[in-house]
Amino acid sequence: MKRIASLIVPLASILASTLSASAQDVPSAYRGIWKQESISCSGETPVEPVRELEFLNDGEFLVTYQPFENYHDFWGDVSFDTTTGAFVLAIKGGNRIPTFVDLAGKALFESTTKLVLDDFFLSAPRENGGECSYVFGR
Repeated sequence: MKRIASLIVPLASILASTLSASAQDVPSAYRGIWKQESISCSGETPVEPVRELEFLNDGEFLVTYQPFENYHDFWGDVSFDTTTGAFVLAIKGGNRIPTFVDLAGKALFESTTKLVLDDFFLSAPRENGGECSYVFGR
């Protein structure tokens, strides 16, 4: 199980490279800071909520569990296909990167103030699996 779980982060990078030619980063209307409002999971539930999910102008993201000044837990690149809703976060670095995350799924921007991420797992522990639907607001 641990060997399979350790492949999840590299898999997000592979999935990002397989998005269609129309894939882009997050549209400008949705850039900025989002805060987790709710979560529902099948199986395991993450220990920590995502207090800040930020999309930057250069196609990058930042994830922070406990915001403090200029601190972020991990960051990387975003790939988003507006046609299919395919959404992938590929980690490039971080101060505290969870080992067993699932960073590929579907995104639905319900409005400029509501974002739903389906089939993700964004924080520890993810030892027994589980897929979550996150609702973020501004």
